[in-house]
Amino acid sequence: MPNARHAAVFLLVALSVPLGSHATSGQASFAASAASSADQALAIQAVAPYVQNVTSTSAVIMWRTAKPAASVVRIGAREIRSEVAVTHHQVELDELRPGASVSYEVPGIGKGTFRTPPQTSGKARFIIVGDTGSGNANQRAIAARMTEYRPDFVLHVGDVVYDDGEERLYPQRFFTPFAPLIANAPLYPVIGNHDVKAEKGAAYLRAFELPSEASETERYYSFRWGQAEFFALDTTDRDFLKPGTPQVEWLERALSRSTATWKIAFGHHPVYSNGADGGKPFLRNRALPLFKRHGVDWYVNGHEHNYERFEDHEDGVRFLVTGGGGAWLRPGRKKNQDQEKPSLYRDVYHFVAGELDGNRLSFTAIDKEGKTFDSVTLTK
Repeated sequence: MPNARHAAVFLLVALSVPLGSHATSGQASFAASAASSADQALAIQAVAPYVQNVTSTSAVIMWRTAKPAASVVRIGAREIRSEVAVTHHQVELDELRPGASVSYEVPGIGKGTFRTPPQTSGKARFIIVGDTGSGNANQRAIAARMTEYRPDFVLHVGDVVYDDGEERLYPQRFFTPFAPLIANAPLYPVIGNHDVKAEKGAAYLRAFELPSEASETERYYSFRWGQAEFFALDTTDRDFLKPGTPQVEWLERALSRSTATWKIAFGHHPVYSNGADGGKPFLRNRALPLFKRHGVDWYVNGHEHNYERFEDHEDGVRFLVTGGGGAWLRPGRKKNQDQEKPSLYRDVYHFVAGELDGNRLSFTAIDKEGKTFDSVTLTK
């Protein structure tokens, strides 16, 4: 939703249409404000349009220009223009149709097509990736493979930009490698320990527009896509899920109210891991009991720069580590006596492709050459 950290905000009301066609009608209104003092202090680099916060009836388009410029968006034959010169642009699309294809264009800058989720059921393809923000050839290779997969949305399990989440590195270590992907699929991230080092995560919060209506913060939130609900956690919070804290109260409410067939929680740090850093006791002590009590099916995370899928579950909760999105690989513990739990373990650059189809959920691990090295399917 609009907030003070963005330099321009538009409200665009447009009718979406069924898959394969373009929106051509609707109503629009907009408002714009001058760039904030925080933006003026930064050397702004141009960023191509990208999709955020897609629901069954709404979405957000964001982009940046190196110099203040007018803001123009086209959807089909319609053009929405503001002559107010700004650098950070944000467009809100409203009155979209569930399960529809929506095409947009920012003239001379970029364009894309994304899909809104169905209201209740339907198929969906998504991606899970983490620890990407190196800007190197490995990250670019993974980004290319993910784009080929053509997901409906992306989960990012943290450490978006190394080493310290600095604003100046976002273009080369996030926006540029992922431009073809995020132009056409909304990315839902969680904040990682490297993302909070600079200005306590200010650049991360400026880069994304995330669903915050229920949680009243973008550091943790939830969203629904068809028959699945996803719960994004801030595991960098030193008071993470302590009794009486805002995050634990929100999570209790969100999990208890969820009617989704599938409940998937994702955060940066692992509950269990046989990687170099290992699992986190504070997650096992505080998060796991909540997951068990409310029927969470998967907890997915990054932080360890490897792939792990744990072979067993705890009262129905399963665990997946996917931290091979582009940062340096970090070998884990090889001896069985050092393992926290038996797992399928790989030191490999990769992402995880997910598929939702009603009561069926599958994960497929794919390396940077496009080869599958693990898969699992659950049915309810």
